[in-house]
Amino acid sequence: MPLRRLKSEILAKLTGGEIRAIYSPDSMTPLTGAATRRCLACDEAISTSRAVEYRLPDGTRHSYHLRCDSLRLAVAADLLGRQIHDRGLSQSDGKQ
Repeated sequence: MPLRRLKSEILAKLTGGEIRAIYSPDSMTPLTGAATRRCLACDEAISTSRAVEYRLPDGTRHSYHLRCDSLRLAVAADLLGRQIHDRGLSQSDGKQ
């Protein structure tokens, strides 16, 4: 999937609540071997060991290709930064 399209997909999934912006750091594990999982970001099968998995407290697993997870983090940081900036502007009536 082209990078621009992947970023757009990830942004839509983050804002729609389909994927998380933040996971607990101790919940991440490398996904080894060929898994029968799909990447939550790009919806493609994970067929290499270059992937990570996050285990949520309820036992749910969220799996990502490393490229997709890195991009998810970058898009999430940008999105959260914009939200913080926008809140700051609205609290100061547009004055910085």
